[in-house]
Formats: sequence, structure tokens, C-alpha cells
Amino acid sequence: GGPASLAAHLHRLELGAPDRLSLADHAMQLLCDPAESTRLESEWSTAAPTICVAVVGPDASANAAAEVSMSRTKLRRRARLPFHRTVWLLARRQVRQSRSTLLKADEIALNVLIGVITGLIWWQSAGSDAEQGALFFFVAHMTWWPGFLYLFAFPAEVAVLTKELLSDAYSIEAYLLSKVVADTPSEIVCPSVFFACALPMCGFEPVASVCIWLTMLLQFQTSAIIGMLCSIVSDHPRCPISANTLISAVNVLQMCAGGFLRDPRTYPGGLRWLSYTSIFYYSSSIISQVSSPTHTADPRYSPLGLGANVATLLAITVGLKLCLYVSLKSRNLRFA
Repeated sequence: GGPASLAAHLHRLELGAPDRLSLADHAMQLLCDPAESTRLESEWSTAAPTICVAVVGPDASANAAAEVSMSRTKLRRRARLPFHRTVWLLARRQVRQSRSTLLKADEIALNVLIGVITGLIWWQSAGSDAEQGALFFFVAHMTWWPGFLYLFAFPAEVAVLTKELLSDAYSIEAYLLSKVVADTPSEIVCPSVFFACALPMCGFEPVASVCIWLTMLLQFQTSAIIGMLCSIVSDHPRCPISANTLISAVNVLQMCAGGFLRDPRTYPGGLRWLSYTSIFYYSSSIISQVSSPTHTADPRYSPLGLGANVATLLAITVGLKLCLYVSLKSRNLRFA
């Protein structure tokens, strides 16, 4: 029905819109509450003829009530676009959004500068004792930078997602798949710029450079998901800490338990298990193996073989993506 019908119905239920809030926004907030939504639907079913009499007159009440019933049926049966079409349209929009985050000129310039600085500090250090410091910095940069990048960019994206989910425009599955399709190529650009500057200056062989680059792209993916998860968790009303604090604590744990700063074999008591929770622990083992002439891992890192470490890192990435899906799927949709 029209706005007058809705206003009369809400007034009868003593749910009139507060001052400075439009009728449409007020109705949307009520419909977000399952209890209020059920009450409004049941009351509307019985009160529609009476309200229509008051609004459009007795002669048109039956037709108006039938129109209301039909419109509610159409709303329930609203058909979405085919899944593949939805993913394609969302991916195109996501690519445009990437230009202001992942492909921003400042981000590219940042990675060029950090890559050159890294190359100068560890100039031709491959094969020497200083090599481990360069490898540690590679992992650290691919942890802190993407984590904070998504920590600040993702909330605005979630706000749009919330509004569009409330209007039943598409599903969480379509959104996440489109994000993977659109963001993955964009996520390759800035890390590649960094490693194109740093790896040759540090003196790594071409084969080792390619392996390090691929491993760090996976590290980037994992850290980006952690940033998104921290932004969602900290947005919960019961979360007592901010997103900044949460991701800083998570990244410090990852870095300190990774093996470079202290050998996990020397941890006190039964704390050795902390190293198993660190992404540093596995990615550092991979790049130390591929950069070593004998292809042996540094004993401070994961003792698993090269293939097992790669499989573990992939499993962590997939597991974090599933956690992101569950956290978005179970969110209580509401307007900020």
C-alpha cells in the first residue's frame, strides 16, 4: 500500500515513526527485528481492509485489501537474477572499488619505496647470514600491510552489503565469490611491485624469487582475511576492544611465535604449541627452504617438508575464508 496506509497501520499499533526519521527508514528498522516483523505481518493481514476503508473509502476497500495481499505475495516470491549473472555484476563493481584500495596510486608508490629500501638494506645478501633478516621482513610486510589495508577498507564495504542484503538483492555466497573473482587479480599487483624491486636487489636467484613471490601472495591472502575478520568481530556490540587493538594483538602473536625472534624449541613449559598457530612459522619455513642451496629449512621454523608446509598454508587460508563466510552469514543485519 501507500505511505498513508503504512502510517495509519503503525499508528494503530503505537509504533509511529520518531521525529527526524522517515517513515521508510522506520519501517525498515522494524522489519529487521524478527519479532516486530512477524507482528506487523499478522496484524496487517487482519487490519488491511479496515485501514483501506479509512484511506481510500468503503467502496474500494476490498480491491485495496486484495492488492495488499498480492503485493505481499509478490514480495515473498521475488526472483533474483541467476547466480552466475549476479556474481558477474558484483565482480564488475568490485573491480571498480579495487581502484580506490588495492590499486590506489599511494599503495603502489608505497610498495615501490619499501621495495627499494628493503633492497638497499639487504643488498645482495642472498646466501649470507643476513638473508634470514630479509626473508623475515618479507613475511612481516605481507602480514601487517594487507591486514590494516582491509581493516580500514572493509567496514565501508560491509555497510553497503548490509543494506543490499536487507533488500534481498543477492546472497552472501554470490558476494563472496564475486569478491574472490574480482580481488584476486588486483591483490597480485602491489605485492608483485614490491618483490620486483626487492628480490633482484637482494640477489635471490630467479627460481627462488618466483617461489618466494608465490608464497608471499598466499601470505597476503591470509593476512587480508584476518583483517576482514577483525573488522567484523570488533563491530559486534559485545566485543570490548577495537579493531586496531585486535589485529595488532593477532599480528604480534603471529610474528613472535613464528620462530625468527625466538626458537620455539626453547619456549618455557608447554608453550611450543603457540608456534603451530603462527602463519609465519609455515611461510618462513617455505621461503627458507627455496632460498637455501641445499633446500633445507631453518630448524627454527616448521619441520614439515616443502609440500606439507604449502598444504598447511593453503588449509589455513581456506579455513579463514570459511570463517569469514560464517561470520558474515551469521551477522545480525542492521543499519549502523
